[in-house]
Amino acid sequence: MNIVSQFIQSSRGSKINVTLLFFYFVWMAALISRSISGLDDFDVFFHAGKRILLKDDIYGQPYYNHLKFYYSPLFALLLSPFAGLPVTYVKIIWFLVNYILLIRCVFIIRQYTVWNFKGSTFVLLFLCICSGKVIMHNFLANQMSILILWTMLESFRMYTARNTVMAILLFCVGLNFKILSIMVLPFYFIVNQIRFKMLFPAFTIMLLIVPAISISWHYNIFLLQQWWAGINPADQFHVIQTSEQGFVDLGSLVTRYLTSGRIVNEPLVNVINLGYGPIFLITNFIRLSLVLLTIAVVRNLKHHVYGVHRDLARIVPFIAMVPMVLPHQRDYSFLLVMPMLIVLVLFLCRLQKKGLYLLFCLSVIVSGLLAWSTILGSSVVEFFYSYRLITIGMLSLFILYLYVVNTVAQRNFLISSQDVQK
Repeated sequence: MNIVSQFIQSSRGSKINVTLLFFYFVWMAALISRSISGLDDFDVFFHAGKRILLKDDIYGQPYYNHLKFYYSPLFALLLSPFAGLPVTYVKIIWFLVNYILLIRCVFIIRQYTVWNFKGSTFVLLFLCICSGKVIMHNFLANQMSILILWTMLESFRMYTARNTVMAILLFCVGLNFKILSIMVLPFYFIVNQIRFKMLFPAFTIMLLIVPAISISWHYNIFLLQQWWAGINPADQFHVIQTSEQGFVDLGSLVTRYLTSGRIVNEPLVNVINLGYGPIFLITNFIRLSLVLLTIAVVRNLKHHVYGVHRDLARIVPFIAMVPMVLPHQRDYSFLLVMPMLIVLVLFLCRLQKKGLYLLFCLSVIVSGLLAWSTILGSSVVEFFYSYRLITIGMLSLFILYLYVVNTVAQRNFLISSQDVQK
């Protein structure tokens, strides 16, 4: 039985929900014409795939279109076989892969949630609207956030299915491509997965040295050194983020209000001017506090509750932390918040507390998820970015999620094994 028929049967006759998702997927497919035209981040990936064949420094100058390559040697090597093709053809392949993987992410989340409550169609429509802008930005920028989200969710599915070795390997592949997945590590330590603790270091090291088989040991070591020099979190470039406009992570929020560093096309709004040392301490204190608070809250969730699998409710806040905690994140990275948003909405629908509804609606508005430039105008949308309202809104959603999880963790509303995969 294929995954589509499984979804339809498990929807308990909700044909409207299936139809809504069908048209949503059709809309996503229609983005392909805009996705393959113009310069975007995939051109940087593609250029790195060409340079690695020439034994060039893929992390050094000349940068393609002034954009630096920040991903692993393995990722560049995997793109190198396509170097002889026109970039437009490769972009079509990349779009189709991301399209399929995003649909797969939807089905994985559906597998661990129950949607048989009254008003589920309205909730699904609301979630489609909230995620539309973020999804569109991912496809138009040809980003890899969808790929990374899939590696996190698919490895999670494999873990719950007790396919631990493949789960760890896939997780490490995503981590190798882009360091984002590192934020999910606490989840696997919370669930006390012994095999994960044993195999994770081995697979991580293996994927770092595998490219040496093709490109030579010395060249691979050189690339790894250059890669680390570019992503070193202690570098001032990653601490005081003034190099470009549009960053939305917590580090950029701290930089925006606590330093006088000028950012192109953004007004000065700082209330104080701090240097590298204090900014480094403040930023990392906030990051560490969020991680520890999340660990403390999700550890208390001992059972499935309100139609959501316990481990899904545990892992989604760690995924959502990525665009807030790691530096140089843009709005398309908030795709990683969407699984948490889905679980939060499902919990709120069952709790039915007006105060929580109000806080949720205010957070969504401030986050800019509904702020489309074609509707509100570019100046309004720029206001959300310039004053980092989008970051404040997402942080509010995150804190609200932890509060709600802490609330439901005290309850004993279990769900049956027929409703959600154990």
